[in-house]
Amino acid sequence: MDPEAAEVAHYDLSKFRSLFLAGERLDPETYRWAQAKLGVPVVDHWWQTETGWPIAASLRGLEPMPIRPVRRRCRCPGTTCGFWTRTAPRWGPVRKARSA
Repeated sequence: MDPEAAEVAHYDLSKFRSLFLAGERLDPETYRWAQAKLGVPVVDHWWQTETGWPIAASLRGLEPMPIRPVRRRCRCPGTTCGFWTRTAPRWGPVRKARSA
C-alpha cells in the first residue's frame, strides 16, 4: 500500500495521459486516490479474460466523454451485451442499461 503515493515520485510521468483499469469493478476509493495522486483521467474498463477486449468503458479518443467514478459509459465497439433476469431470461442487444 502506498496511500501517499510516495513511489510515484520516483518516476517521470510527464507523458502519462490516462490510467486505464481493467477487470473487476473499480471501487470509488481507489478511483478517487488515483485521480488525486496521478492527476490524469482514470478510465474504468469492464472486461473478462475470455473476451480479450473491453466490453464497456468510458471511451477516450472518440470525443470528450465525462468520466464518472465507477460507472462505465457505453458498450465498446464490436460487443453485443445482454442480461439474464430471474423473471424473464432472454438474450439480446441492450438499448439502455445501467450496470455498476
